[in-house]
Amino acid sequence: MRLLLFVLASLMQVPPAASRVLVLPTCSSVRQRLSGAVPFLPASVQRPKPPPLRSRLKRLAYLLLHTTVSRGEVVYPRVAVFMIGLPGAGKSRVINSRYVTGRRPSSVEVLDLDAEIAEHPEFDLDDPDRLYLDHSLQAYSWADARVEERFSAAIANSSVKRLVIDGTGTNFARRTRRMNEAREAGMFVKALYIRVPCRTAIARASIRRRPVSAARIREYHAKMRDAVKCARESADEVEIVDVSHHARITHL
Repeated sequence: MRLLLFVLASLMQVPPAASRVLVLPTCSSVRQRLSGAVPFLPASVQRPKPPPLRSRLKRLAYLLLHTTVSRGEVVYPRVAVFMIGLPGAGKSRVINSRYVTGRRPSSVEVLDLDAEIAEHPEFDLDDPDRLYLDHSLQAYSWADARVEERFSAAIANSSVKRLVIDGTGTNFARRTRRMNEAREAGMFVKALYIRVPCRTAIARASIRRRPVSAARIREYHAKMRDAVKCARESADEVEIVDVSHHARITHL
């Protein structure tokens, strides 16, 4: 069996999976496996007649690999990765080391609301929280609309193999909607939680190029448990990476 899986992985050019993380299969992925859904389509989408033998064998191969590797995302051609974690947790470094380095730029799309807000004409590097705390939410809405436009374009573009949505993951309604839209577009949906002590995130975020106040980080920290719980209900896979103060994220 191991030899068969090795051959299948070689033929599909599946990279080796890391094993220093906790990966949790979700109810969504289990439902899709048990249903007769076509590979890479949501469980509700069915063909009018059974797929040909070649397609069924291909689906079986993907499922076998998914159940034997530590990260299911390495099996699927197109994956939407939704990040979860505090500012200063190290999400950007994980994104760069895992999804950007070594890939064709055209095959990876990274969306970051903070980066979009930094492009706003009224953004002030000396007071980055001002636009976030503005009750009118004009700058936030402006940046979110830009991210939404890029997100819609990316899920519709078959050349985008890895779509990464950076952020804290605390806007549950928006994230759930985007997860559903990505799945409907034929993408495997993954949530990646970079878990770090709150005090460590505060220390790191204070020295970033775009610093984040301790008060905002504490607000996000209070929502982390619900963010992961929501992800388990909506994503096909949830991966949790624990990062201590001295951890070297580039080794994950």
